[in-house]
Amino acid sequence: MHDIYLDHAATTPVREEVFEAMKPYFDGTKIGNASSIHRYGRKVRVEIDKARRTVAKSIGAKHDEIIFTSGGTEADNLAIRGTAVANRANGRHIISTNAEHHAVLHVLEQLEREGFEVTYLPVGVDGAVTTKEVEAHFKTTRFS
Repeated sequence: MHDIYLDHAATTPVREEVFEAMKPYFDGTKIGNASSIHRYGRKVRVEIDKARRTVAKSIGAKHDEIIFTSGGTEADNLAIRGTAVANRANGRHIISTNAEHHAVLHVLEQLEREGFEVTYLPVGVDGAVTTKEVEAHFKTTRFS
């Protein structure tokens, strides 16, 4: 019997071409802290910047809009916290759902402790928020 792995939420197998591209950084062939000023770090910085430009080009973004993170939780935190803090002058009210992953819920809880208001809309059995629920929320909420 052949095993089928279905838990890609936290651990996704790496594609062979990704593994091959990254292998020199894992086996020590290419090594260095990209934030260091020594030649090893500068060489790695060039490769990271090249990867950033490749990703940016593939999605129509600017290279300086691409941020690499260590994983989903860090990316969720950076996106949610960054957006909330950058836009707090426009309001401190965030709308989410009660079915979010802990990576999202925990950063929202922290933002609540920092003075943001967070509304958690319920989801249906299909995992979706209904238009009716969103409309009802907007009719009864005063946004600051």
